[in-house]
Amino acid sequence: MSFVDLALCSFIRQFVNVYKSWLANEAIHKYPKLMGWLSSLLDSVIFKETMKNRPVWNEDHQPLWLDEPLLKSKNQFREKDLA
Repeated sequence: MSFVDLALCSFIRQFVNVYKSWLANEAIHKYPKLMGWLSSLLDSVIFKETMKNRPVWNEDHQPLWLDEPLLKSKNQFREKDLA
């Protein structure tokens, strides 16, 4: 998965979500490689982890880091970053 894949995925995903009837009737048949590409990205671990539903964050909460579930404080994060 490249940076370009990730950059384009959000635009194509949004387009597909807005035009669901187009997707169901035409896109699957006209653009099977595009739809396969999108499906593989939407099924990827990185997409699923990034797009998890999470509670609304506010300043009283601890920071939220993607892919850093073991870090519990800003200091732990800074220490890891400086290591």
